[in-house]
Amino acid sequence: MNTIARFICVMLFVQFSFSQSANNLGAVNSQNYLEGNDGNIINTSSAKSSSITGSQYLSEEFESCKISTMPGKVFGVRYNAFKDEMELKRTDNKIYAINKYDIDAVFTFTSSKVSYHVFDYLSSDSKKESVIKGYFTKLNPEGPNYILKKNMVLFFPEKVSVSGYDTAKPATYKKVKDRTYIKLANKEAAVLLETNKKKLVKQLFPSNSKVILGFIKSNKIKLKKDADLIKFAAFLNTL
Repeated sequence: MNTIARFICVMLFVQFSFSQSANNLGAVNSQNYLEGNDGNIINTSSAKSSSITGSQYLSEEFESCKISTMPGKVFGVRYNAFKDEMELKRTDNKIYAINKYDIDAVFTFTSSKVSYHVFDYLSSDSKKESVIKGYFTKLNPEGPNYILKKNMVLFFPEKVSVSGYDTAKPATYKKVKDRTYIKLANKEAAVLLETNKKKLVKQLFPSNSKVILGFIKSNKIKLKKDADLIKFAAFLNTL
């Protein structure tokens, strides 16, 4: 059975019913849900230490969401931005995370109309750069070149007071500014967008450097402004 077929079988067990009362929102219908031993789902825990403030989630509520591999169905989903995982919850309150390395699905939250897509990207959070998969929103909906946004929640460890002049701070999860990536059609992975225009052109567009730099200058493109990045992506898609 291929990956998508296995995923469909699994998701049929977790179909979300929005005809239930508001108290049941976030719980799926079937008690026969697999116990997390399928490669497409991972049993996870949302528990955190009571000493840690903040949240790993953009919203801790499970919200109405459509999944591209299951058209016509609606599920209760929430996005763990710290772990970069999409989570579903069944009726016994066990929470499962979709394995994004096996399932390349688009998650569209029906209320906000925001869609999350899986892309390979170059991670530089560790000492050694590596290509991993993650969830992104597209700034420009049409490709083949994309400007991508990545929601970020970071963990900040506890800060202990060492004198009478500084203030102790608890460990916390904090939503920080979204990171902007660029995914080019001829590149395997998305990379963090360089906001210095000369460095950007030299790094990614050596063969078209003059044309692209000319467009950026003549159109006064600011690489930190979303509206300008949409114009920039549209120009790249004409080349």
